[in-house]
Amino acid sequence: MASRMLNQLREHRHWPSIQTALTNIAEHLDAQPAPINYQRRRRIDSTHLLTDDEWADIARQLGTVAAARQIH
Repeated sequence: MASRMLNQLREHRHWPSIQTALTNIAEHLDAQPAPINYQRRRRIDSTHLLTDDEWADIARQLGTVAAARQIH
């Protein structure tokens, strides 16, 4: 999905500025330590989040059938 979106952006008249912004963001993220504490994240209780079936239903309702297929 991301590559399809980038292909569409390449056709936009502001692509050079968009590309520069994306490159700057990527370089910033590469130079900084990860903003996510993954050890803490693994300990977070996620039982209250949506189930896979609920995510699939939402994906189908939004027309993202490919996303619904990946969940199952």
